[in-house]
Amino acid sequence: MKEEIEPLWQEAEIKRLSHPNGQRAIGGGRKYHLKLLEDKMLLLFLFYRLYLNYDFLAWLFGFDDTNLGRLIKRIEPLLAKSYKLPSIKRLSQKRISSLEEFRKIYPDLYEVLIGDATE
Repeated sequence: MKEEIEPLWQEAEIKRLSHPNGQRAIGGGRKYHLKLLEDKMLLLFLFYRLYLNYDFLAWLFGFDDTNLGRLIKRIEPLLAKSYKLPSIKRLSQKRISSLEEFRKIYPDLYEVLIGDATE
């Protein structure tokens, strides 16, 4: 799998790091905590197989959850080009402003208990 994904990863990284107003040459800047592509793929496979949250995965691999999210966001589309990945329902990036909007976005959660938790 690594041999199949590695050229896609290299191409994506060059594209990501090559921008006309960049201050650093390709390869400059902060490095990934996980050096090997195999480790990056293992992280993604654990996420998909066990549905672990970012906090636990970050602790397991020894870095913070924000960087873990960025890494998953970068490697996931590359693996999806070659393999069928399971669908994970992600939270919407848009802020939900009403119960009706919530029901539209998450129809499987039609019945929701709303209560005051201050007491």
